[in-house]
Amino acid sequence: MSDKPFPQPVSVRVGTLVNRISSTWEALELLTSQWPCPKCARYRKAVAACHDTLDGWASIDKAHCAFVEAAESAGLLTETPPIKGKTPLAI
Repeated sequence: MSDKPFPQPVSVRVGTLVNRISSTWEALELLTSQWPCPKCARYRKAVAACHDTLDGWASIDKAHCAFVEAAESAGLLTETPPIKGKTPLAI
């Protein structure tokens, strides 16, 4: 598995810290070791997409989009990054 950089970093707030997530590996690390919210369907989708991307089975855009959606649904986004092919989310 090799790390895959995101097309646009994602800023998320976990507790009092703001984390700038710039790759699939960083997203997976946050999801599996620091995620402060209940493990909902979007969380599980993001974990699976990150694993698939790192294993070469899915695109970086798929992992990026799934991570942004999970962070947004958990209320962790500090800013809304553009997602390829999607309208930006309102915070």
